[in-house]
Amino acid sequence: MVYTPIAIPFSKWMMTVSFMLFVICSLFVEMLFIVAAVIFMVVIGVTIRVAYVLQTIRTTRSTTPSMLHYALPKKARVSVMAVLGSGGHTKEMLALLSQLVCEKFSPRSYVIANTDKFSHDKVVRLQEELDDDQFVVMTVPRSREVNQSYISSVFTTLLAAVRSLPLVIERKPDVLLCNGPGTCVPICVWTFLLRVFGFYDMKIVFIESICRVRTLSLSGKLLYFFADHFIVLWPDLREKYPYTSYIGRLF
Repeated sequence: MVYTPIAIPFSKWMMTVSFMLFVICSLFVEMLFIVAAVIFMVVIGVTIRVAYVLQTIRTTRSTTPSMLHYALPKKARVSVMAVLGSGGHTKEMLALLSQLVCEKFSPRSYVIANTDKFSHDKVVRLQEELDDDQFVVMTVPRSREVNQSYISSVFTTLLAAVRSLPLVIERKPDVLLCNGPGTCVPICVWTFLLRVFGFYDMKIVFIESICRVRTLSLSGKLLYFFADHFIVLWPDLREKYPYTSYIGRLF
């Protein structure tokens, strides 16, 4: 017996193909709507969480004179991460750290720029004077070199941000101390985001440099609303920026 193929009219082929394309397009559009809805819900959720954390920071930030240790977590031992700049920033931060009791504020993690040998030597010398070996010095690319253009500093800051995240996750400090160097901005951003997403509850304490008498530094302006405690060393700054705490000379 010989089988002969049944010829299907061309119009029926077109109708079949058109129907399949319609089904595929409908499924694709439906998936787009689902993805868009999920993204929208995630964005709304993150926005609400960011607003909640910022409001918590604003309501709990101390704006009355107090000693620095009152602003820190009430724990037997508080792990500290300190971000050092170079020159004056390093000198001020180390002067502050030298007043913190090692038995209470330990272990300590120091973050410096990979080209900053000065700060590395100063850290080692301070820890030797304190007779404390519970510390580690970590390096990240410098966010912005002296006289570097702002355009090129965008790329170096992004590189510093990428290298900073593993350090924060590895050390998981209770408190992040910084006083203005550009290197601290990416680390503070990661610290804030990790808190927003509920991974860690790390406090950011920003101490404005003593050389800033009337206006905040660029780092200070960027972190003004993100720091849990924002300390200034001059009364004029306290009057100009209401969400700061003036506690006099720290060093």
